[in-house]
Amino acid sequence: MDYPPNESILLNEREFLVLLAAAGRGDWYGIADDGSLDWAQSETEMNEILSSLYQKGLIDWGDRAARIADAYRPMFLVLRGATACVLMVRTDESDRIVSCYPLDDRIVTVEQNPNGTRELRLSYETAEEWAAGLMRNGWTPEMIQAEEPAGTFPPYEWDPQRDLREYLTDPGVISALELRTVPDGMLQERMIIRDAGLCGVLDRISRRGTVRDLCSPEAFRAALQTWSIGGEK
Repeated sequence: MDYPPNESILLNEREFLVLLAAAGRGDWYGIADDGSLDWAQSETEMNEILSSLYQKGLIDWGDRAARIADAYRPMFLVLRGATACVLMVRTDESDRIVSCYPLDDRIVTVEQNPNGTRELRLSYETAEEWAAGLMRNGWTPEMIQAEEPAGTFPPYEWDPQRDLREYLTDPGVISALELRTVPDGMLQERMIIRDAGLCGVLDRISRRGTVRDLCSPEAFRAALQTWSIGGEK
């Protein structure tokens, strides 16, 4: 049985780390990153975590040992195998960072639950569903004309020291994404999306320079497809 796409599960950080370890992940980068999954806990604390996960239907008991429930194994197999992380921020929610982990044609999104608690929300989708959801939910501007007004924005330069959220203060920027390797967090490429009035502008910034394109649905999907298979190395 596969996990239903476009649905979410809620976990606290310790529950999330326990499930990552149960899936065979020995290191991590992104939300809930403490540099290692080898953290100490008492037997009492672990029993409390396992009890909570069992009540949520996320683990089963077999051969006197806990294992991830079959319905959720595909999600955690993606997290186990992921070698890349896409971090995303947007202007209207500048304090919210979203981490996305691609593997083959599947994406797991991990983000802080916006209800103000320390819970994490995990979603499992196909890469196509993920890209469509970003466009549908305001991560890209609406395209009205098919060419960029001349001289709208100067090109970006590669600046790996700049924090991703700083781009949100630049003129016209509505969202910023970056591709990092897992688990070392090495920055590979950034994608800055700006609203030029009648069209969107997409800048892909890497060590090799900046490539600009109109942020059409086709260009955005093509860029995300490149990232979903690991991006440039």
